[in-house]
Amino acid sequence: MRVGPDGMDEALSRPGTQQLVFRGKERNGWVVLDEEILDDDVLDDGLKWAMKVTAELPPK
Repeated sequence: MRVGPDGMDEALSRPGTQQLVFRGKERNGWVVLDEEILDDDVLDDGLKWAMKVTAELPPK
């Protein structure tokens, strides 16, 4: 999920999130959800939060 650099601390404090690593590099402003600990409520909450944060970011 795109959370922007300013949203990283809050995103990483949420259950089941970790910084995105793509091609061996950590991507600032992006997190992924750990599928092993997610249930529907955690996923739903995380996606709603990310959509709110993303709406406030400039377009990519």
